[in-house]
Amino acid sequence: MRVLGATTAGAGHFAGLLPFARAGAQAGHEVRVAAPPSFAGAVEDAGFVHEPLADADPAELGAVFGRVPTLSMREADDLVVQEVFGRVDRDAALPGMRAALDRWRPHVVLREPAELASYVAAHERGIPHVQTQIGPSAIDDRLLPLLAVPLHEIGCESAALRAAPRWTIVPPSFDAPSCGTGLVTYARDPAVDLATTATMATLPDWWRPHDNDKPLVYVTFGSVAASIGLFPKFYTRVVEQLAELPARVLLTLGNSGNPRGPRNAATARARGAVVAAARCHACCRRHRRPRRVRNDAEHARGGGATGRAAAVLLRPISGSPVVSVGPV
Repeated sequence: MRVLGATTAGAGHFAGLLPFARAGAQAGHEVRVAAPPSFAGAVEDAGFVHEPLADADPAELGAVFGRVPTLSMREADDLVVQEVFGRVDRDAALPGMRAALDRWRPHVVLREPAELASYVAAHERGIPHVQTQIGPSAIDDRLLPLLAVPLHEIGCESAALRAAPRWTIVPPSFDAPSCGTGLVTYARDPAVDLATTATMATLPDWWRPHDNDKPLVYVTFGSVAASIGLFPKFYTRVVEQLAELPARVLLTLGNSGNPRGPRNAATARARGAVVAAARCHACCRRHRRPRRVRNDAEHARGGGATGRAAAVLLRPISGSPVVSVGPV
């Protein structure tokens, strides 16, 4: 069987699709992944043939994202879903997606929720499609009404999008079910299980020995948010609040903060904003003992289940936080 995966150029979006693409390939099916050229490296690094779709026009994206800072968080979410995923990305990808389906004639399309061109093209051709989730199923309740509008504009109904089967690696105990979508199938990612088993030992020695009995608070806002430069104040506020907790705190940033990861301008800005915020908080309260800022990048080990994500680590020493930055 031929299976065509379809993803936008987002690591977090591709991550939800990847376990199922790998499972299909391991079962003997022929699997390819359609994505913009800017994401070809990620597709090929995962071991799949890349079917190219056009990247969205940077000027069009810039016009949309330029409006984001003036909006509330919910308004900004709605704008990006409807304008970027629903219109700009869709229109850029649709010619390539139609061509890929007509040329390769897959038996099924495996798509992530934000990749709308794959739904439109598959629906036009009567090709079955499955949606791989990127978070709790209830996200559909926000996305589907927003995406229905741009779909209607091009004469494509959204009922089949809602009715499509959902595959997810979000555990059932953590999932928040959606209202009225297709059947949700829960799965485990063997690659994660394997990596977890291999790293079941204690966390690296980031905290002082007498702090190891304190609660561990893990904080994440996904693998992409820190890389796009839109939320530096948000990360600053989070770091400032977490620094006061009597706990070990691990805040992951994805590859955006990885000293050995991509070094584009947006990445550098995002990483710098978070690290600078942590340093400012660690050093500005001068009525306490001097603060020490340690960079663990030189001592970092590669690999691990988290894909060498960068981390900002805060731990109390005599009431003051110490900050570390490095891949895990």
